[in-house]
Amino acid sequence: MPDYAAVLREVARVLQPGGRFVHIGVHPCYVGAFADWSGRPAVVVDERYADRSHTYEAWCPAGVRARVGAWHVPLADLLNAVVTAGLRLERVEEIGPNGVPDVLGLAAVKPA
Repeated sequence: MPDYAAVLREVARVLQPGGRFVHIGVHPCYVGAFADWSGRPAVVVDERYADRSHTYEAWCPAGVRARVGAWHVPLADLLNAVVTAGLRLERVEEIGPNGVPDVLGLAAVKPA
């Protein structure tokens, strides 16, 4: 598994005090092989949410995830890695259709 915590530590290392880190990506709770969107507007999340493994499973067979795969990072792991790296979480946003977010954004700052 890639060490995303190490990546965030490196981000914190190279940021100047007051520097901002912004992450925008697929929502780790509702986008992945563990999330079944076929019953929209309901999304069913199964026990694979806790699995931090690499997968090629994708809802779009022509998409990037189907070709190169993806590592799943649960939401708590991502947020805790930001904080553990010494960054101060300032804002978190979720957007998506019908009230179920498929995009997660966060902003964090290196304290002065």
